[in-house]
Amino acid sequence: MNQIAKRRSKKQQLSQQQVVALVAIAILVAGFVVYGDTLTGLATGTITFTVTGSASVSLDDAAATITSGTAGQTKNTSTGANEMHLENNGNTDLTCTIYSDEAGYTTIFGGSGAGSPTFKYYSYNDEASSATHVGTVSSKATLGYGSGAATNIVTGFQFEDTTDEIYLGFETLISSDAAVAAADTTTVTITCS
Repeated sequence: MNQIAKRRSKKQQLSQQQVVALVAIAILVAGFVVYGDTLTGLATGTITFTVTGSASVSLDDAAATITSGTAGQTKNTSTGANEMHLENNGNTDLTCTIYSDEAGYTTIFGGSGAGSPTFKYYSYNDEASSATHVGTVSSKATLGYGSGAATNIVTGFQFEDTTDEIYLGFETLISSDAAVAAADTTTVTITCS
């Protein structure tokens, strides 16, 4: 008789598990009917951000000195000394231009301009691959006078920390009839964008 009671008990346990399973299936079916045939709970989103470009250059050494000389001589800033030093401290690559605020060569150096005088500039990297240079130490570029005559110093002037510094120097061929004078100065304007 005990064996019959045990069998009935097992049948009742099985039927209770079946009832629980049927109830769970019914709840799942009801959920699909009410909420559609997709499961909810997973969501996606989009984050939007903008990096703003900042063009900024510091002129660490804003003064350049051309060594003194006599009429007919070519004189320049000493490479590695007496030059200007620029650093791109923004977050975008730059193109930089330069011009002198004077009306022309003779207003800076005096004389009538005899002997094909010139006023030139050059630049080179302080850190490797900082920029593409227009006037170089061996091939200097002629400086323009007035804002309408601005010429490129460099293009692709990088902003990365190890490639963002250049030197800028100057050279002049002194006119053969230049007037003897005390040291004079001229202002050059450098614009980077």
